[in-house]
Order: sequence, then structure tokens, then C-alpha cells
Amino acid sequence: MGSRPIKRTALLTFLFLILIAGGCASNDVSESEDELTDYSFLPPDEKRIFLAYYPDMTPRQREILLRRTASPFQHLRAWKLHTKFFKKHWDGRPKFTALKQNYQFQIQIRTERPEPIQSGTDVSLRAFLNYEDGRTIEVTDAVQWEAASSLARIEGNQLIFDCLSSPILVSVAFLGEYKSSREIEVRKPIEKLEVTIAPETLTSDDNGFARLNAEAVCKDGTRASVSCQGRWKSHSPDVEVSGCGHTQLLKSRSKQSASDSIFSTEISFKYGDQTLIQKFNLPNRR
Repeated sequence: MGSRPIKRTALLTFLFLILIAGGCASNDVSESEDELTDYSFLPPDEKRIFLAYYPDMTPRQREILLRRTASPFQHLRAWKLHTKFFKKHWDGRPKFTALKQNYQFQIQIRTERPEPIQSGTDVSLRAFLNYEDGRTIEVTDAVQWEAASSLARIEGNQLIFDCLSSPILVSVAFLGEYKSSREIEVRKPIEKLEVTIAPETLTSDDNGFARLNAEAVCKDGTRASVSCQGRWKSHSPDVEVSGCGHTQLLKSRSKQSASDSIFSTEISFKYGDQTLIQKFNLPNRR
């Protein structure tokens, strides 16, 4: 009679040990565990496995695989996904059999509105992985966005702009290692251009004439500073306009202009489909 409690205790201990061992390949991860392992720290072979199975896994499964609490094969077998790219080796061990086309891809950037975009102040961006084997999966929420322009910014996956009539270079990064970029064509109709002299440059003591500021006013009422996005041109051989509207009196200027305290010149500015030609009286500090 006294042996029964001992046998029962032994059985419970045995079952408890099985549960602990099984937990190594569990599909669940407690909130108290360490933060996710960064993809960049995975060994090359595990990176290939992760990418090959990426379209087939749920976000939670990807998170578990990155934690490396067990081998990728153990997790994939628990999720019944292993047979897609794993086969038994002659010695009984699992062998990863995916080809390059199963884990290599191109990142594609799309907009939710057809280009060129001609209205509004924002557009949704989307990112997709186009695998070489023909599979496609959207990764919009799993990438980092960046706009390489002072005329636009990105919030979430929204490209936000005001009066814009030029392409915007948008870049995307996936898993910190894979990047892509392309120009988004935004061509809002422009009502007019305005060019003024930056007041602070009229009283400065530098050798340049002044700095010109250009603004575009779109037909929807939005405005944007476009001094660095348009094309400047001086209509005088004595004046050079470069960069973002910086004017410079050339050394080869005429003797007559050298004696003048004010120098008049015509300067044109082109942005989008608009061109403004304007006369400026610039201080001659030479």
C-alpha cells in the first residue's frame, strides 16, 4: 500500500520533466523574456531560413523564431511548416533545401494613388517583398521609411507634403539590412512663384550680393519653400546665381558696375511648369 504514493509521485515528476523539455520548442513566449534578438545577429544559415519562411509565418511566429529558444526546425515542425523547405538527410537529420530564389527578393515601393500625384497633401506608401520564386508579401508595417527632401516628411507610412511639384526620393529599410528607394512623382499644379531677397543678407558684410528665397504657391493654396529644388539663372554676365539662390558678383564685372552701390539685374527661377523672371536691385559691397 505504501508504494502507491511513491509511484504516483514518480509519475508526476516524469510528466513535469516532459513538460519542461517540451517548452523549449513552445509556440508561446512569456512577456518577461528578454527583448527580441535582432535579425542582424542571426547566423547566415538561420537568416536564410527566416527569409524563406517569412511569408508563411505569422508576426508572432517570426518573433518566436528570432528569439532562438530552440532550433528553427523545431519551431517550424511545431507549426507544421517544416516540410516546405526541410527534408531528412541520409543520417536522419533535417536538411534545409531552399534555393536562392526562395529567400532572395526585391523590395517594391508602391503608392495608393496613381502617379504623378496632382492633388492633396499626403499619400499612403506600401512596401512589398517580391521573391524570386514568385511569392509576394506586404511588409508595410515592418519597414522603416525615409524621405530625402525638405519638402516632404513621412509619418507612419504617410508621405506628407504641401506645395510640391517635383519628385521625392523615398527610401525603405527592412530588417535593418535590406534597402530600396525610388522617386515618387508629385506634380501639383502651381499657381505662381514668389522670389524675395533674404532681409538678413542685405546688411551682412560678406562678399556675396544676397541670398534669394523662392516660394511656390499651388492652386490649392498650399505653399512651400523651393529655393533648393528649382533652377536659377542670371541674365547678367556680372552676376552668378548658384545653389539655393546665392548670388555672387563676379570679378570680371565691368568698371561701371564696380562703382555703383546698387546693382540691378534680372534673375529667373524655374520650378515645376512655372518660370518667374524678376528684376532685383542688389547692394554692391565690392
